[in-house]
Amino acid sequence: MIEALKQEIIRALHEVILETYGDVPVPRLSLEPAPRVELGDLSLGTFPLAKVLRRAPARIAADLAGRLKLDCVEEVKATGPYLNIRLHGPTLFKSLVASALHPDRPYGLSDAHRGQRVLVEFSSPNTNKPLHIGHVRNIVLGWSICRLLEAVGYDVIKACLVNDRGIHICKSMTAYRHFFPGQTPESRGQKGDHFVGDCYLAYGKALAAERDALAARLEQEGADPATVDERLESESALVRETRDMLRRWEAGDPETRELWRTMNGWVYAGFDETYRRLGIRFDKTYHESEIYQRGREIVLDALEKGRVERDGDGSVFIDLSHAGLGHKVLLRSDGTSLYITQDIGLAVQKWEDFSPDRSIYVIGNEQNHQMKVLFATLKTLGFAWADGLEHFSYGMVFLPDGIIKTREGNVVDADDLMDEMFTKAREKAIETLAGDANDWAGTPGDTEIERRAHIVALGAIKHYMLKYNPKKEFTFFPEESIRLTGDTGPYVQYTHARIRSILRKAEAEGLSPDQAEAEGGYEALGNDDEREVARILLAFPAAVEGAARSLSPSMMAKYLTELASAFNRFYHDHSVLHADTRAQKAGRLALSAATRTVLERGLDLLGIEAPEVM
Repeated sequence: MIEALKQEIIRALHEVILETYGDVPVPRLSLEPAPRVELGDLSLGTFPLAKVLRRAPARIAADLAGRLKLDCVEEVKATGPYLNIRLHGPTLFKSLVASALHPDRPYGLSDAHRGQRVLVEFSSPNTNKPLHIGHVRNIVLGWSICRLLEAVGYDVIKACLVNDRGIHICKSMTAYRHFFPGQTPESRGQKGDHFVGDCYLAYGKALAAERDALAARLEQEGADPATVDERLESESALVRETRDMLRRWEAGDPETRELWRTMNGWVYAGFDETYRRLGIRFDKTYHESEIYQRGREIVLDALEKGRVERDGDGSVFIDLSHAGLGHKVLLRSDGTSLYITQDIGLAVQKWEDFSPDRSIYVIGNEQNHQMKVLFATLKTLGFAWADGLEHFSYGMVFLPDGIIKTREGNVVDADDLMDEMFTKAREKAIETLAGDANDWAGTPGDTEIERRAHIVALGAIKHYMLKYNPKKEFTFFPEESIRLTGDTGPYVQYTHARIRSILRKAEAEGLSPDQAEAEGGYEALGNDDEREVARILLAFPAAVEGAARSLSPSMMAKYLTELASAFNRFYHDHSVLHADTRAQKAGRLALSAATRTVLERGLDLLGIEAPEVM
């Protein structure tokens, strides 16, 4: 097993250090994958040793290089401050394959954080419209972060806050009564969230028409046109009705609450279908309507304890000057809550429900300041667990104009994006079937083609959304994302399917990866392309750990592209099933199987399915 091999080398290095420099405190040694195959397989940075020994790192590397002797080590070289180790080929390949294919210890995963709990909140939609492309980036980031944290041993709670109350929800309800009375998603042949979204759009159109009419009237009267929005708020019957709807909801009016429950129910059904298509599920869903009063109670309690203050106008504020954030109002002068008040209540509720060691908010970078204020507020209120709160901030995603047809409102819905990508993936699936039937394991029917197209479409979306640094904004190019070459999800998926095809054909010939040792397969491996695949496979545990530590799905996406590219270069120049010798065939088959396993596991950490065929 690879880990045992690395530990053997570390123990030997420890002894060499003591033999060379005497009885010195030896810091923890860590072997990392070598950055390039020509340098070797493993690398030790000597910087920690330099601090202890008070010697130049390059000098230490040179000293150790001439003294490390092990049967499993083929060559040791000092390259500047690094000690580069080339492993004995058969030992490397045998240990690597055994680790990757171990049935009980999933390669690359660890229990380093066992016993620690983390809650990740993501998605957080409003119930007045469907999920859109911005939600898609949030969702795939949140899901992948959860999978990466689970991969290093965390107990992960996947949570979602549904913003199901407030003036924006009442706008959809008011529009429904005016423009869609008695209609249902079924009667219109629509998903529920799309129907409610149409209500919200209808409200916006009606209010815009009122505004245009008011602006024209003000112009005729010679009044100040800058007052149009203020006048609209006070004169619009639609606005007054919506405000009255909100007051009646807050008062618990049965008829208003019944319409609210009905319309939200339509939206939830639509959300569930979109989440199902994306392969997403939550362990806990919070509803704003159930927790929004909690924050107000917490603030009033803090007022009694002197942790917040009442201003002259009756509002309640907290002094965050110590954090460079000034004063923040927590309750309006009329006693009503603000968004931050609700966020305080939710944070406390999450802690009481799960007591997480870490609580991560996956929220766009437009909320950076608000999250700083929330975290500082909770700390100032005396909640010690607030030190475990983290904001995972990310940039916006855009689409090229005109690439995907949008509903009115110029926001691309998640369903429309998936439908468009499914159509493209289906077209490519049919092309692949026509051009390379061997990789399809027979001729699939329409249902099977659609299943494969769905897998590839989601792979394209998710990989493209995840491959960029989360902090950066980017433009999603659908045609580019679906390509079977380059830095795309379908490219990695195709590599996995290709290896599956190789394994199926080998099985038909009576060959399997577990025959490699008996056939002398590991001794038959060792060319540069095979060693490059092995080098990258060696890096998988470190890639998982690094991506989880930095909450960076893009690191895992990059790793998978690198592994897929290395395997395809190897496969292009070196046949597996038609190798020169039986030993070579057995060895390459085992290396291919190890690569397939790592590709599948890595794709899963991104929330992407690894197809058997494409």
